[in-house]
Amino acid sequence: MFAVLLISFLAVVQSGRDVPCATDGSEAAIEWSELICEHCKCNNIRGRRDGYEVTSRQVCEDNAIAAGQDYYNYMVDGPTVKICAYSDSTVAAAESKSSEESCEASGVGAGSRVFVGGVPGTDQAADKAAGITKSDWKIYKVRYECRPDTCASPVSSILHEQSKCTGLSHIQFRQNIVYKDTFELCGEAAHAEGFGYFSYRLDKKYCYYGEHHSSPYKCEDDKIVTTGSDQWGIYTVDCA
Repeated sequence: MFAVLLISFLAVVQSGRDVPCATDGSEAAIEWSELICEHCKCNNIRGRRDGYEVTSRQVCEDNAIAAGQDYYNYMVDGPTVKICAYSDSTVAAAESKSSEESCEASGVGAGSRVFVGGVPGTDQAADKAAGITKSDWKIYKVRYECRPDTCASPVSSILHEQSKCTGLSHIQFRQNIVYKDTFELCGEAAHAEGFGYFSYRLDKKYCYYGEHHSSPYKCEDDKIVTTGSDQWGIYTVDCA
């Protein structure tokens, strides 16, 4: 699935499955998961038994979409166990594990709230009141958008110097490091895959983008990682 693109890069931005993309082949429909909060879960989920094991978050996303859901819950429990939780479309919104009412909306129905999540503390009552879970539950919302299908001359621009998107620690120890000779080539590759952000290190030529490394949640403002090397940078890429 493609990550979120910059607003200027999108012809249409809408929530919902029926996004009206251009019919002349100039646009393509994409879907991606926005992380709503961490250490939180939708209403009506008591624990991991309300979900099932999956091999990855991507599988959880695919299955939730197939079930007609725009929200889902995901938890990594230890080194190997991954739990996915959502309801199907036959469950009433107030009783669902994956409706807007149970996962995000405030004041829509009994028990609804805005989930902020956070780091669990020592005050269990305060954590419960704030919707903070001890387990590493996360709530995701599926977004649907249109993007230009082609771009003759994508342009890459530095967004944050001496920084990289969250989740890119210790690149030098990875087995399959991705390289591009210039940040412009890295931007072209990211753009071709439908992404609006990428991280690049000038001296090592590390090039990283993708579903887990190219969203605003990972690459903008307080979500970024400050690096020891001034060769790292977070870039945006868009059609000129």
